[in-house]
Amino acid sequence: MSLPVVAWIPMVGMLLMIVFGVHQTLPALGLQRSAPLLRAHTLLPEVTFIGHTSPDTDAVCAAIAAAELWGGIAAIPAPPNRETQWVLARFGVPNPPLAQDLPKAPTSWGLVDFASEAQLARTVDKSKVHMIVDHHKIS
Repeated sequence: MSLPVVAWIPMVGMLLMIVFGVHQTLPALGLQRSAPLLRAHTLLPEVTFIGHTSPDTDAVCAAIAAAELWGGIAAIPAPPNRETQWVLARFGVPNPPLAQDLPKAPTSWGLVDFASEAQLARTVDKSKVHMIVDHHKIS
């Protein structure tokens, strides 16, 4: 599977964006909302962001942050683990919906915290993957 890697966003930055909001976090990281690396000026409301098949804290938070940053939708492939549930509850962030429970099938997917095709959820149509946002080496 050959897909474009759009950007690398550190997971810590994503967590900060969720907790404090995009507009406060980007300047704190020395970035502007229109920073080319993040392409934050481009809104992608048709993109549903989803992590790998074992939704841990960085995968779920990355999906939420990417959806916030690009104006898309966050989804998860399975219920999050206990640690992730605690983090989301601690900061008052609701769980994203399960991908299979979305009201309509996504027309475009954004993969986050994703390094291998083996991590792709069955609900994701490979032909509709628009972007990958990750910090791993893609294999």
